[in-house]
Amino acid sequence: MDMDLTYITSYSLEVLHMNKQILNSLNISFGINLVDQCVEIDNCVAEILSTDHSQVILNLDAKSKYPNLTRNQMQELSLINVLNFLINQNIVDKDTHIAITSWITRPIKSGQQTNELRSGSMAHTANEIFEHILIPHSFTK
Repeated sequence: MDMDLTYITSYSLEVLHMNKQILNSLNISFGINLVDQCVEIDNCVAEILSTDHSQVILNLDAKSKYPNLTRNQMQELSLINVLNFLINQNIVDKDTHIAITSWITRPIKSGQQTNELRSGSMAHTANEIFEHILIPHSFTK
């Protein structure tokens, strides 16, 4: 199931909670394919707008807020923002299967862009997610 968190975030969360509960009752693992919703949009970062009801938005003028980030680094930030949001909303927990992928040509994934030390590469993004989010939350097995 594809889920657009920017379209009525509260509704998206309700559907995710419901599906997770149904799958758990059937003893079926719940998983998330974590992808950047900015797709092919340059100058874009998925961010969390904190109000009474948190909302996922696409900042389409991300360069003004993050002038030193490359497009790949913006994608990395988007994935980290969304994953943290899903953890805070109790969608992702220690039993959730997580795939960190890209639907598009971003980030570039050839040559030096596959280097785990290069910020913005999918390898670096995956390592950042594990090192700074999943491991501290004890979500790794």
